Amino acid sequence: MRASCHEAVIHEDAEALFQAVHALKSSSAMIGALALSDFMKDLEPIGRRDKVSRSQVKMADLGALYGTVRQAMHDELRKGPA
Repeated sequence: MRASCHEAVIHEDAEALFQAVHALKSSSAMIGALALSDFMKDLEPIGRRDKVSRSQVKMADLGALYGTVRQAMHDELRKGPA
């Protein structure tokens, strides 16, 4: 999903950006990654308003936040069942 966001920005495809951001927002909320979901919620209107060029700066922030969430999930999975 994160790659889909980057691809949409590269190709300046606002609809694809909106769809990818919306999906990542929803799935991150479902797994409890609320910081990522909130970040995506802030990014979502950019795709809706066809302002893809504004999202380029946010892609670096997305990469960092996504990496943090990914690492936290891996750490939880390593712990095994509670």
